[in-house]
This record gives sequence, C-alpha cells and structure tokens, in this order.
Amino acid sequence: MQILRTLVRIVVDSLDDSLPLFEDLTDTTGIRFPYREWQIGIAQDFLLVQIPAGTGPAWVIQALCVVDELSETLQTLTDGGAEILRGPTDVPSGRNIIARHSDGMVIEYLLPNADMAKLLQTAG
Repeated sequence: MQILRTLVRIVVDSLDDSLPLFEDLTDTTGIRFPYREWQIGIAQDFLLVQIPAGTGPAWVIQALCVVDELSETLQTLTDGGAEILRGPTDVPSGRNIIARHSDGMVIEYLLPNADMAKLLQTAG
C-alpha cells in the first residue's frame, strides 16, 4: 500500500468565492465538478467542498489520501485501531474507505477510477 497524494479537505460556504483564491495561492487553474448535491473544487492539494445545509454526513473529513491499493489500506487501518465509518464503497470517483483514526481524525482513503486519476493529475 502506498499513499500517492494527500489533499486537505476544506468545507466552504461558496465554491465560487473560495476556488479563485486557492487558484491564486497555488498559481494553478482549479477544476470543479458536482458530486451528488455537493460542489467540489480542487486547486493543487486543496479539496474544496460546498455542502448544502442538511446534506452532509455527521462527521467531517479532514483529508483525502489517494492510495494505490484499498485492501491493504483497510488492513493497516484496522490493525492501527481505526474505526471504519464507511467502506470499502463504490463512489463516482472510484472506491473509498472513510476511517476515524484513534486520535479522532477522519480521513477518506480513495482508490481513484481512471477519470478521477486524470482529474487529479490536471489539478496539479
């Protein structure tokens, strides 16, 4: 198992207001796309998420780790005492696991599908 990339996940009130600033800060052109009723933006290693009130999960994901293999990731997480909140689950971007680490951090581990892998390459 290898973590290929880590993105900081930030919940924002307005993607229209937030994404341009992160594009300027990273000197990149971000990408944006819908995910269910959410709006997602990526600028380099910042994953911006606009979630309408009442549609998000009870927990807040602090980071997204893109991995090259999911079953080893699951084993490493459970061996390390993490609580698996969801997954492995098929999602539009690939397959994921959402885990709460023993220190309380909630992290999404994603094995991206081909389309998401291309998007991540485009986003820096």
